[in-house]
Amino acid sequence: MSARLILTEDIAGLGYKGEVVEVAPGYARNYLIPRRKAVKATPKAIAHIQALKQAKLAEYLRRKTQAEQVATRLVGKMVVIAARASDAGNLYGSVGSKDVVEAVRRDTGFQLEPTHVVLEAPIRKIGAFPVTIRPHEDVQFPITVDVYPAEDD
Repeated sequence: MSARLILTEDIAGLGYKGEVVEVAPGYARNYLIPRRKAVKATPKAIAHIQALKQAKLAEYLRRKTQAEQVATRLVGKMVVIAARASDAGNLYGSVGSKDVVEAVRRDTGFQLEPTHVVLEAPIRKIGAFPVTIRPHEDVQFPITVDVYPAEDD
């Protein structure tokens, strides 16, 4: 005898959120259901979970398509950033993700998030640097960031 449940959160060794699992009735009755880690797998609950999965997949595909459109327009582009620097070419400060996002918006009109910019470390020198943009977990592309010394006023 076993109990069919739908997990409401990931449980190590048992399954992931939204999965239908079969467990011992005592485990279901005494642990999973009272702690709201699972609900009974009724036909209505299973249909609801399937609808949620379909909506989540549709949203995932929509975001991926948007990211691919941005990638096709921005791949290989160069953006420029003026920064105060010493005569030796070292920056006073650094160029980070927010600076790259602002430069992309200014030069191309595309709005990115700072979390989309993948920098190993902040840029601290004058020059051209390859930077990876990842607007979606499955889409990434390179751009070039050209840092030049700003004119002193």
